[in-house]
Amino acid sequence: MRDPMGQLPPSALGDRLWTVTELAEFLGVRPKTVYGWVEQGSVPHYKIGGRVRFDWGELERWLKARRGGV
Repeated sequence: MRDPMGQLPPSALGDRLWTVTELAEFLGVRPKTVYGWVEQGSVPHYKIGGRVRFDWGELERWLKARRGGV
């Protein structure tokens, strides 16, 4: 499902729930940073079986709400 560079194609973004590692890689931050956002409740997430997961549609809205002016 990933291209030769290891990136997910745009069509696959919303097909499933994302992991902390995938979100961290996508945003260019450390997984520890993402876990901090989860603990603060600042990023929309789900806890399933003790694991944190993210829905792309919710993440997209969250990211757009934080977009700075150009």
